[in-house]
Amino acid sequence: MHILVADDEPPIAELLASVCARAGHRVSTATSAAGVVDCLRAHQLDLLVVDLDMADTGGLELIRQARHMASELPVIAMTMHPAAYPPEDVAAAGGADLLSKPFGMDQLGIRVALIEERRRYVTDLAARARDARASLPEAPVLAPAAAAAGRSRSPILLFERFRERRRGAA
Repeated sequence: MHILVADDEPPIAELLASVCARAGHRVSTATSAAGVVDCLRAHQLDLLVVDLDMADTGGLELIRQARHMASELPVIAMTMHPAAYPPEDVAAAGGADLLSKPFGMDQLGIRVALIEERRRYVTDLAARARDARASLPEAPVLAPAAAAAGRSRSPILLFERFRERRRGAA
């Protein structure tokens, strides 16, 4: 996964980036909201880990902006002031998780691993759905039902029309 770690304190950004890199992830860092936006424009990211208390922006607004630019991007938010950022507000802005500083590096590792696992699951599920659709044979017997669907006002009427046409064809 390509992870962007954003914190306006470079030593913290580098520490968090090193934790993610040791877990085998490709990592970029940003120390400002502008740096986050630039990285979002330049790279296909899989996860954003962002400090809500960055000096140059409102944290929730930065999450909203990131999610506007990359709607499927999961976001792990971090803050020294959890009372200022209730979890429901973070979730409403598009955050997937909230870490209260200080936190153990294992906590970050667990959350990143969960997001990575979810990403793999969703990707696998989408591939299975594509394969299933591709393997379905054309079903000419359903054509009358499909044609009736546009005219039907209820599923019951649709079923009755389909059943009548099937009986007429037999």
